[in-house]
Amino acid sequence: MGLGLTLVRRLVELHGGTVVAHSNGPEQGSEFTVSLPITTAPTIVNSDSASDTGAPRAERLNTTLRVMIIDDNADAADSLATLLGAQGYSIAVEYNGEKGFQRAAAEAPDALLIDIGLPDIDGYSLAQRLRAHPRTARALLIAVTGYGQPRDREQALACGFSHHLVKPVDMPTLARALATLSPYLDTAV
Repeated sequence: MGLGLTLVRRLVELHGGTVVAHSNGPEQGSEFTVSLPITTAPTIVNSDSASDTGAPRAERLNTTLRVMIIDDNADAADSLATLLGAQGYSIAVEYNGEKGFQRAAAEAPDALLIDIGLPDIDGYSLAQRLRAHPRTARALLIAVTGYGQPRDREQALACGFSHHLVKPVDMPTLARALATLSPYLDTAV
């Protein structure tokens, strides 16, 4: 139906790249070329990697912004991690709300992008727990969800989220939300 190529083109264009498709005709196959600008390698830390030292925010003023993604949809989480990592953010990913909470409490990321529809604990409850924990109380919480009704946004904000973004995430909007942390950190974006 052409949907896949359209999605690829939009994602690549968001990063300043191009996609070219070529075929010599029927039964000759197709060639797709994706070109992206050169950037530094992303730092992506999964749950099997060593934990960060958990240094307080004031001691990390000249470091890369640390973002944790908590989403049970591994493809969505990994894709978002790759996009943000390519922009210079240090990324951690968890696919489970409880594991995400435990890791966030241990590592104290600067921002958390949280899916609302997690199977083990919903994102609203997770946000409330993160706000109540001293290591994550000041983190930027961003709901990244398929729930896009006005009441969903109101509930997200009432539970402690600073922003409510509907999937698929508009990357410029997400970048603006993350940029609100710039007075605290010297980010790479």
